[in-house]
Amino acid sequence: MQSIDHGLLWLLKVIAIAAAISCGAAIGVAGGSFAVSRRVPTPVREESVAIDASRKVEPAVVTIVNKTLPNGAFTGQELTTIAYGSGVIIDSKGYIVTNYHVVNLDDILWVIFSNGQRVRARVIGEDSVADIAVIHVSGDMPAVAEFGDSSELTPGQVVIAIGSPLDEFHGTVTLGIVSGLNRQVGGLRGLIQTDAAINRGSSGGPLINLRGQVIGINTLTVRTASDSGILEGLGFAVPSNRVREIVNPWIESARQK
Repeated sequence: MQSIDHGLLWLLKVIAIAAAISCGAAIGVAGGSFAVSRRVPTPVREESVAIDASRKVEPAVVTIVNKTLPNGAFTGQELTTIAYGSGVIIDSKGYIVTNYHVVNLDDILWVIFSNGQRVRARVIGEDSVADIAVIHVSGDMPAVAEFGDSSELTPGQVVIAIGSPLDEFHGTVTLGIVSGLNRQVGGLRGLIQTDAAINRGSSGGPLINLRGQVIGINTLTVRTASDSGILEGLGFAVPSNRVREIVNPWIESARQK
């Protein structure tokens, strides 16, 4: 009988320990465990989509350097840079969309591809009101960007800007959202507003959606101080549908020459 009591006592201890372990595990699950996962983190789906979209378009983005003779300069005098910006290749025959203010008053235009190759370019069409221009270069194109439908845009949609700020940081990618549609800044109307950073030198570069389609051409950023403080995150782009309306006739005309 005494041996049975000891055996029963031992069994009860085992059951009590098991119950305590089970209870502790339940509390850990309910209250939040402090265990650290050793698994290697993987990018979230949205991050992967943004990476893929940027990689698709970045080879088609170029840097544009606009050089001219100083006023009253003689032939042979050194050219000076009056503007630089970005552009995007939209045709395999070498047609590139950019801003009017990037290529205006040019004497010599240079295009620098994403691989560092530098070629001469010429303007084939300019619209100062819309701040849009098309230039042409010869040779093989590293990539061609696809236009998207800007009428499908909605505030809050994620967008990506690609350009060459300060003529140094080629292929810079910035992420933001569509902050507003049909905006007006000065004489420019119907603009896409975004908080994706558009710095000096990024003008003329593409604003793209997460499908890797060009849905706008970046044109300006508003940065100013007011009584309420410093304004930031106000970038604007010409919608892709408007860009296509402007540039398609220029390209068709140039092909026929």
